[in-house]
Amino acid sequence: MRALVLFAMLSAVQTAWAGVVDRIEVVVEDQLVMTSDLAVDSILQRLDDSPSPFWRDPPADPAKRLADAALMRHLASDLAIYQPSQAEVQRRLDALVLGQFENRRAWLQFVEQWGLDEASVRTLLKRRLLVERYLRRNLVVPPEDLELWWSAYERLMATERARARIRFVDAVAEP
Repeated sequence: MRALVLFAMLSAVQTAWAGVVDRIEVVVEDQLVMTSDLAVDSILQRLDDSPSPFWRDPPADPAKRLADAALMRHLASDLAIYQPSQAEVQRRLDALVLGQFENRRAWLQFVEQWGLDEASVRTLLKRRLLVERYLRRNLVVPPEDLELWWSAYERLMATERARARIRFVDAVAEP
């Protein structure tokens, strides 16, 4: 039932955005955060049962959060220690599908509604897992203590943001 309500919400959102072209929101080093990334992330936030406060209890500004995620992916780059296995990604995908959708058909309709496929969802989940691993390794505080966790997170990211090239792109007013 929850999946049907979300599907209805998504339909309304996508209809409202029908005339909007995707645009760059943030540039982080060599990575782009697009308007569509913000939309998909807002849905994944509700559907994906992440153990990390970064995804589970995010700060108010989604563009800043996804900019931080892009920065962490950049910092982790190809370091094996941060890379989730295919089995981990599959477990996360299975948990999402089985936990949020009545059946596989409902899942496939949802994915199609967003112009995605399972491969792109796997990529999104892999990116989320990579961020979780980066934070778990670099923050030595328990995620259960949210105040302490967010404080440590902000200290870490303030240092990393100061070293990185990050540019938030201002929206251009339409004529």
